[in-house]
Amino acid sequence: IGAGKTTFANSLAFYFKQFSEITPHIISYADALRGELCDANLADSFAQLKDQEYKKKTLKELGRDVIIPKDFPCEVKDDTTVRQFMQWWGTEYRRAQNDNYWVNEMYDIIMSEISDSYEVSHAFICDDVRFPNELELFTHLTREHPNGKRMAIYLHHYGFNNQISMATNSFIPPNSLNGMNPSDTEHPSEFLLDVPSNCYKMMWDMVLSPSYRRIPTYALMTFDTIMESFYGD
Repeated sequence: IGAGKTTFANSLAFYFKQFSEITPHIISYADALRGELCDANLADSFAQLKDQEYKKKTLKELGRDVIIPKDFPCEVKDDTTVRQFMQWWGTEYRRAQNDNYWVNEMYDIIMSEISDSYEVSHAFICDDVRFPNELELFTHLTREHPNGKRMAIYLHHYGFNNQISMATNSFIPPNSLNGMNPSDTEHPSEFLLDVPSNCYKMMWDMVLSPSYRRIPTYALMTFDTIMESFYGD
């Protein structure tokens, strides 16, 4: 939570637009989730469900008549936060129905973009990979498309102890949890891709620990690395 995933994605996309002929797309597994939750009346727009302050609100504070499916597996109360409800809908509800529920949605989105403009070079920048099978989709796509390449980047805050998982990590500054239920960080979507530092090289091409003001610099370094991997020096 709050490591800078979307900020990094926006900076990286900016460099693609300015300094390459590759078309960047910032894509999120959560976009399909947000669509379903807007239909369930949790919010009026995607923008609300991206807003950190809105996600801290409880359902009672929202005062909305949220549509909860009869087979929803979690007990929803007045003090349930928007973030908790989103986590439950995405994981305990949809992923429990089909582990690849959101992966299939993402695959369709990517293939639609590729088929609509086959001659264009694309860079798909996903800012919310949270589960191993979500990461595997991009490995699969690079195998499926010979010209495809994958670069996975792991973002975390300064002070993050990479020997333990997010579920028990004490690196999060108290003000980051202001108004947020601490159990939000204990949800599987927040720590299943946390791995010990000696495993990074097996999973990730780059490991970054940026402060927010340095994210554009890291994004530029990453852009340069990507361009070199595609086109050489």
